[in-house]
Amino acid sequence: MAENLSILHLRTFLWVIALGSFRKTADRMNATQPAISSRIAKLEHILGARLLSRDTGKIQLTDAGEALRPHAEHMVRIADNLVEYIKGNDPANGTLRVGVTEFAVKTWLPSFLNNLSVVFPNLSINLTVDKSWELKRALVTQTLDIAFMIGPVNDERIQSIKYATHDYCWISGLDTGINPTNLYTVKELAEGFTLICDSTQSTVHRELLGHLNVLDVRQPNIMTCITYDARKELARIGAGIALVPKRLANEDFANDEIIQVMTDWTPTPIHFSGCYLDTPDKKVAERLIYFVKSLL
Repeated sequence: MAENLSILHLRTFLWVIALGSFRKTADRMNATQPAISSRIAKLEHILGARLLSRDTGKIQLTDAGEALRPHAEHMVRIADNLVEYIKGNDPANGTLRVGVTEFAVKTWLPSFLNNLSVVFPNLSINLTVDKSWELKRALVTQTLDIAFMIGPVNDERIQSIKYATHDYCWISGLDTGINPTNLYTVKELAEGFTLICDSTQSTVHRELLGHLNVLDVRQPNIMTCITYDARKELARIGAGIALVPKRLANEDFANDEIIQVMTDWTPTPIHFSGCYLDTPDKKVAERLIYFVKSLL
């Protein structure tokens, strides 16, 4: 009965594993839940083994399912590549749910949207803009297909490709008494000014607190602000010394609206990654990430 085995059976099997639900798989594959159940049952019948277990109320792979998985992934990948080879790299199609951060909106997103229809003429984008931790949550819960966020992401469920790295810098207004040619220690800044940083949930905020703790700066005055524009404006009006990605401040420096504060320490450069789940259609996500990388 091996001749009855199809790529559709294997693709359905991989989607059930990825989504952990027959219902979600049915929605994803535009099928009914009974049809998905039937495909899995047919696959198990053909192979003569039980592949999935729901004894604990959660879909889990049996030993036979674990053994099948890498072969199923390989066969589906071959089938997808064969279609592209015959059709001449057939473009992606459908709707992709994409999440980005504020940084993307201010840098590469306009060019991305302007060129998307040229490179991916059959692909539509459903866009979400949020903080990285919210995008990660949406990715894990399958409400996003791909997220461009601060990385790396330490989660075995998520695949990622780094596409950009940017340095942080400290900025100040023109009337704070900061001399742009002097080198300041972060301890001097913390003891003389309010420091303006991202939210307490951010990596950069935790890194700043750790550094101030090492310097034995007691009770520093740190103002949290989640948007880059607001941080720059707060610095411009003299509310404090702010941390922002240097890429977003260069134009303000050129227009003499703010100044860069030279310091002995800045946080680790900010790394951005394109992230996606390890699902059967991950190839579209990978192609989109490399497209974004080509725009930078």
